Amino acid sequence: MYGMQDRSVRRGILLACASFAAGFLNGLLGTGGGMVLIFTLSFLLRGARSKEVFVLSSAGVLTFSAVSAALYGFGGRLDAAMLPRFAIPGAVGGVIGAWLLDRIGIRWLRRIFAVLLLYSGLKLTGVIP
Repeated sequence: MYGMQDRSVRRGILLACASFAAGFLNGLLGTGGGMVLIFTLSFLLRGARSKEVFVLSSAGVLTFSAVSAALYGFGGRLDAAMLPRFAIPGAVGGVIGAWLLDRIGIRWLRRIFAVLLLYSGLKLTGVIP
């Protein structure tokens, strides 16, 4: 019984550290927190609950983004007039993506995520102009 509690504590610490890193990246770069959560939650929630990883990551990113945006706004670094231009289409995209999550196999979700990561890395490092 002690081993199970010890493993649960380690998993909780890992999740807390990854969540801190995800929030830190999201606040610093405006992105990246979701990727940290995807990798961490994939490790912690192996098996049939793979789609739950994407759902939990989205919920985490919502929290990090809301806090970061509020702090940016209070600091005068947020142009609120631009917000509807991308927030409204983004919300519609979120609804469609959430609807598709139940209709796309996990293999395709992983491939889409991998392509997005690869493209982002190549773009950010200047390999792709």
